[in-house]
Amino acid sequence: MPYTNTRALGWDTIPKSVPAPCGQKFTPGQSFGHTGYTGTTLWGDFKREFAIVSLTNRVYPDDKASVLWFRNNFANMVVDRIDAGASATKCFLE
Repeated sequence: MPYTNTRALGWDTIPKSVPAPCGQKFTPGQSFGHTGYTGTTLWGDFKREFAIVSLTNRVYPDDKASVLWFRNNFANMVVDRIDAGASATKCFLE
C-alpha cells in the first residue's frame, strides 16, 4: 500500500499515513529513513540521536507477506524503550 510522504536529499521523511514504516513516535521534521522492497528499514531521529535498522525478508517464500504492521510496531516499541531510558544497545537484550 503506497503512502504519502516527502523526500529530503533522497531520504523519506515521516509519511502522513498509518501504518508508517517509522511508527508514530519519531520526531516530525527531525527524522529520515528508507524502506526496501524486501522489508528492510532504516530510520533515524536527529532529536533523540539514534537510528533503527531492521533486516527482514518479506519475499520468502511466496513474495506476498506484508511488513507494514511489523515496521510500524517495531519502530514504536524502540522509541518507547529509548524514551524510557533504555540504551539503544539494550532495547532487546533485557
